[in-house]
Amino acid sequence: MSKGSGKRKQDITDKELEENWNRIFSGHPNEERFEKIDKAITSALNDWSNMEEDDYGNIMGKDNGKD
Repeated sequence: MSKGSGKRKQDITDKELEENWNRIFSGHPNEERFEKIDKAITSALNDWSNMEEDDYGNIMGKDNGKD
C-alpha cells in the first residue's frame, strides 16, 4: 500500500475543528459583504441626481464650471 491509501486519524474533535475554522475565516469577506458593496457601487453609479450635461456633451456636477 502507498502512504495515502488509508484514512488518517483525526487528532482534534469536530468542535475544535469548527472553532478553528471560524477563527481563521471569520474576518474574511463573505458573500453578504460582496452583495452590500455591489449594491452601494451600483447605487452610486446610477445616481445622476446632481449631474447635468454641458453644451459639449460632458457630464458634470450641477455646480461645476458655473460661476
